Amino acid sequence: MGEGITTLQDLAKYASTVSTVSKADILAVLESTFSKIADDVADGKIVYVGEYFTLQAGGSSEGKETADEVNASSIKSVRTLFRPGKMIKDALKLAEFKKKAYIKTNPPEKFGRIFILNLFDIMFVLAVSVQFFAAPFCMF
Repeated sequence: MGEGITTLQDLAKYASTVSTVSKADILAVLESTFSKIADDVADGKIVYVGEYFTLQAGGSSEGKETADEVNASSIKSVRTLFRPGKMIKDALKLAEFKKKAYIKTNPPEKFGRIFILNLFDIMFVLAVSVQFFAAPFCMF
């Protein structure tokens, strides 16, 4: 696991160590799952991933007087909405917060001394997602 980030490769490697499924097979399942999630969000669907999280598209547009006036140029912004579910909310309640010293490499003067708040030693959010996605295919 890296310095404050977890990659898809890290997730697949972890899941392969706690199951009988190979890293390559887990990576294939994760890639196809996240690809489907992206497609569904782009199609305007709300993607509910159990008690882990919900994703959907949102945005804003200019107000128009009639429906005939509404078109693609009316859209001002589009964004992805992430809502943590019970599993992530509960995990955050139990998270330990630590200060992690920043190695000074000429940060901007206006920031002075910098500390990075390391919320998790391991990005449990995605690790939990691996267990959810891989569960039908492996024994934990």
